[in-house]
Amino acid sequence: MTHRRIVTLAFQASGYLLGVPSCVLALFLGASAFVIGSDHASRPAQYLDVQAYGLVGLLSNAATGLGAAFSFLNGVVAGILVFLAVLAFAAALLGFVGRGLKASANWARPLAVVLLSIMALIGFFALTVLDRSLWLADGAVLAALSYGLWVLVWKYDDDEAV
Repeated sequence: MTHRRIVTLAFQASGYLLGVPSCVLALFLGASAFVIGSDHASRPAQYLDVQAYGLVGLLSNAATGLGAAFSFLNGVVAGILVFLAVLAFAAALLGFVGRGLKASANWARPLAVVLLSIMALIGFFALTVLDRSLWLADGAVLAALSYGLWVLVWKYDDDEAV
C-alpha cells in the first residue's frame, strides 16, 4: 500500500467517523443560533417612576433591566453557537478532502496540508497543558500528523495514483 493511499484512507475514515455527525451537528447548531439570535423581544418597557408607582414601579424597572441582561447573554450564546457550527462544518470537510485526494483533485492537497498543519499546531499546544502521562498519546497523534504532512508535501508526487 502506498503512502498516498494510506493518507487518503485516513482522511476518508476520519471524514466518515467525524464528518457525518459533525455535519448534522453543524445544521443543528446553525438552526439553534438562528432561533436564539432572532430577536423576538419588543421594545423594552419604559422605566416607571418609583415615587409614583411604588413597589410595582421598582419591580417593573428591575424586570426591564434583567430582560436587557438576558438579551445580551442571548446574543453571546448565539455567537458561540455560530462559532461551534463553523467548527463542526470544518470537521465535516475531512470526508470531502479524502475524496478529493483519492480523485487527485488540485484543491484537496493544499487544503489537507492546511488542516493537518492546524491539527499539528493544536497538538503542540496540547503538550503544554497535558499531564506527562498523556504525552505519549499526544506524541502518537503528532507522529501520525507529521507522517501525513510528509506524504502530502514531499512524497505525494512519488507515489503512483491511488
